[in-house]
Amino acid sequence: MKKVAMSVLCICAVATFAYGGLLDPVSMIFEIPQFAKLPALKAANKSDDLASLQRGVRGDFVQQLKGLVGAATQKHDHAAARRAISLIYLLGAMRVARAAPAMVEGIALAPHWHGLLRDALPPPFIIEGGYPAVPALVRVGMPSVRAILKVLPTERSALRRKLMVQVMVGVEGWAVTRFRLRRAIAKATDKAAKANLEAALGDVPPPPHPRAGHK
Repeated sequence: MKKVAMSVLCICAVATFAYGGLLDPVSMIFEIPQFAKLPALKAANKSDDLASLQRGVRGDFVQQLKGLVGAATQKHDHAAARRAISLIYLLGAMRVARAAPAMVEGIALAPHWHGLLRDALPPPFIIEGGYPAVPALVRVGMPSVRAILKVLPTERSALRRKLMVQVMVGVEGWAVTRFRLRRAIAKATDKAAKANLEAALGDVPPPPHPRAGHK
């Protein structure tokens, strides 16, 4: 149990610095739910299988994230939002695929410092650094794209839609993202879903300019 707890703490610290260092590492670690309360760790004395124990810990974190994101987005619980953001950093660093749907649900959650920096920093930084779920979902990879494509047709928030497109571009690039969205638009039968997907296609950034002198 101690080995697992220490490894999770190390990942937590690495995630803090990897995702842009403006968070206080100590405060972030204390926002993570107490490890001793995780069901997987309570059963640690019954098993010496470290790999299965680590899987259990990841599953416990995913379940906690689902509840915290729900409280943060539906009840506007600020404490739950802080804890959810901490878990998003952690699960992104661990590349936990099954956390993708919950992270997509919490994609617009932002740390308390986000509002203070919105006017002081350029948009690309705010999108990637201000919304921790964006880089976390990019790290998870294709499971994030699949989770996004399930909810994008019914997404009404322009901000959330733009952030989802940022993730898709971050995982597969602008060309594949445009291809996937065009294919989804062609398959859509509902007018509202088609309109949402077309709006998402419009959010895809233009292709990068070739380097000077490159043909």
